[in-house]
Amino acid sequence: MKMMKIMVLTLTLGLLVIMSTCFMCPHVTANNGAYVMEDNNSDIFIEINETFNISLESNPSTGYEWLIQEYNYSVLELVNSHYGSPEYPSPAQPGTGGWQNWTFRGLKDGKTTLTLVYWRPWEGNESIINVYTSNITVGTATTTSTPKEGLPCFEAVFAITGLLTVAYLLIRNDKNK
Repeated sequence: MKMMKIMVLTLTLGLLVIMSTCFMCPHVTANNGAYVMEDNNSDIFIEINETFNISLESNPSTGYEWLIQEYNYSVLELVNSHYGSPEYPSPAQPGTGGWQNWTFRGLKDGKTTLTLVYWRPWEGNESIINVYTSNITVGTATTTSTPKEGLPCFEAVFAITGLLTVAYLLIRNDKNK
């Protein structure tokens, strides 16, 4: 009986780990949470009229600013763009960094690559010191397309393997008693 309780608890915790790791993968559907630099080169799947946010660190006092360099305007719409400094009251103190924030909305079925560059515009392309890129899929294309890898998240596979190993060892240990 005690062994059964341990197995049920282990399986329950394992399922929670699997579910949480799958939602952390970069190719999951946007949940209107902000994508940040750690999500660079990710795949974002949204429905028509759904919005998502991108927030990237920025410090305009250095002369650098984020510029939207590329995306398909017929598939995606820029809804809002603003700069904010979460650590300091608005307006930001001179010289302090903050976050450049964008909100985009899906307009119609399709795919586009969104590219943002961090640069000094007057110095040209040579001044680009950072690039943020996401592959956006909007609308019904989200149900017919698959992530680039076509495989479950590595974290989920790892969690399932660990869970099966624990279950096997518990059963084997119980039989040896």
